[in-house]
Amino acid sequence: MSGIGNLKAGKKKIFIAASAALAVTIISGSVFIFYQKGTAAAMESEEQLQTVSISKQDLEKSLSINGTIIALESQSVTSELSGVKVKKLNVRVGDHVKAGDVVAVLDTESLEKSLKQAQESLANAQEKDALDLAAAQRNYDNAVEESRIQQERAQRDLDTAQKQYDQSVASSNTAQSVYDNADQAVKNASGTVDNNENSYNNATDEARNATRNYERKQEELEDAQKKLSEAEKVKTDLDSQNPTTDEEIALLEQEKEKAQTQLDKAKKSVEKAEKAVRGAKHDSEDAQIKLENSQNALSDAKANLSEAEADKSTAQADAQSKKESISSNQDAVTKAKDSQEDTIRQNNKNVADAKDSVSSAKLSHSSNVLSLMQEVDKYTQQIQDATITAPCDGLITSVGLKEGAIYDNGKELMTIQDDAGFKVKASVDQYDICDISEGMKVRIKTDSLGDEALEGEVKFVSPIPGSDTSTQSGSDASSSSDYPIEVSIKNKNDRLRIGMTAKITIIEQQQKAALTVPDSVVQQDDDGKLFVEILDNTTSEATSKSENQQSTKKEYVSYGIKTDYYVEIKGKGLKEGMEVVVPATESMEGI
Repeated sequence: MSGIGNLKAGKKKIFIAASAALAVTIISGSVFIFYQKGTAAAMESEEQLQTVSISKQDLEKSLSINGTIIALESQSVTSELSGVKVKKLNVRVGDHVKAGDVVAVLDTESLEKSLKQAQESLANAQEKDALDLAAAQRNYDNAVEESRIQQERAQRDLDTAQKQYDQSVASSNTAQSVYDNADQAVKNASGTVDNNENSYNNATDEARNATRNYERKQEELEDAQKKLSEAEKVKTDLDSQNPTTDEEIALLEQEKEKAQTQLDKAKKSVEKAEKAVRGAKHDSEDAQIKLENSQNALSDAKANLSEAEADKSTAQADAQSKKESISSNQDAVTKAKDSQEDTIRQNNKNVADAKDSVSSAKLSHSSNVLSLMQEVDKYTQQIQDATITAPCDGLITSVGLKEGAIYDNGKELMTIQDDAGFKVKASVDQYDICDISEGMKVRIKTDSLGDEALEGEVKFVSPIPGSDTSTQSGSDASSSSDYPIEVSIKNKNDRLRIGMTAKITIIEQQQKAALTVPDSVVQQDDDGKLFVEILDNTTSEATSKSENQQSTKKEYVSYGIKTDYYVEIKGKGLKEGMEVVVPATESMEGI
């Protein structure tokens, strides 16, 4: 088996057969030169490893995109008026205004006509109030006549109350019978619920046991599959050996037979375990269906019980109500007798109230009059609103209408942007947006600044594509797959203008004096751990077979910052200048 072990070790090394060769590998601006000297015969026995040095350098991971310079704030100037002409515009694009400056005047001719009509309508309504006073007098006369009529009705109500009392006695007897039937239905439904609860509990236990059995079978299958994988690996390793002596060949054949036997046994175990898993899964699914059916039956029984209890409650309430109605209707008879006296008193009150209404009509305004007064106030206010003033200080960046145009409610008259400060709006595609977060530092450049770069910070990252908190006009709309961001500008600069294109570089990660190597030399073992092979110049007699053989040692590492080519590696035994072995496949590509 020692020969087989040497064959495995030889797979990680590169043999170069040439009379003389010069191998040059260029890695991100650094040149690594490997010399091989000697005759072709000497090179066949000499093993040379290709290496790179661990270097210390500053790493930065960043994203550069284009954006647009926008104002810190923007306000749209609108009016609540609609359907009126723009009589006068006092500003144009590029003008600076102060808060309160008159920027536009709307035509009020139609509003003044509406105001005049509202004033005339108000006068008519006030005249109508005089007519209402006369109507109040007629109501008073009617109240006197109604007093006589209601006394006659009070007698009829007394007769009706006596009849209802007799009917309530009969209804109470019927309601008691309905309640007795509902009470029996509740008892029957309760028994059904108890039976179904027992069935559901039994089905729950069966389902739980079936699930546990299925999980155990799955674990057995995983163990069998693991053993099969191990047997296949052993068989593959043996098949890859290339012994040179008869003794090694015979020994290898014996090992192969043993490995084949173990492999066949492992395959049968997997097949058996897979069959057991399928059976256990089928049992588990059947038990689950049974559980669901039992649960549905229990739910139906509980629903029937609830319905029966509701019916019982309704019947009980109805029976109680009917019993109470007997006493209530008996009291109604007494009350009807008293009602005659109450009616007389009430009618006297109504007559007095009607007389008071005559006096009140002289003093009060109708709701229509109040509405018309509000209408007059509204048109008066709209005429005042036709003079439009700037809501804030700033720069006029757009004017939506011309003089003489018709203005509709909500339409933008103009936009005022605060150009006392600026920020940058940009969009990041879906592949990079997850690496961007608020608070990251940013470098900002524009053509107007030349080589000068301004400092900034990411202030907003949209959670959805196309979302934009800015309402400024003239900004480019983001595509459906891009995510808008906003960047503040710390340095104030007079050479910035709204709408300029800005190139921004977002600093995602930075590391000073990091230990770095090309990403391609970092390897991964069978357990998924990262490592590099360090060239060990202190070869011991136990590990060296010849003077020319090179020894290496494995150092486990973890990643720091990763760029397109270089990667920061971290580990206890790492130092600047150490020689890291380039994996065999990478070495062959570089030769």
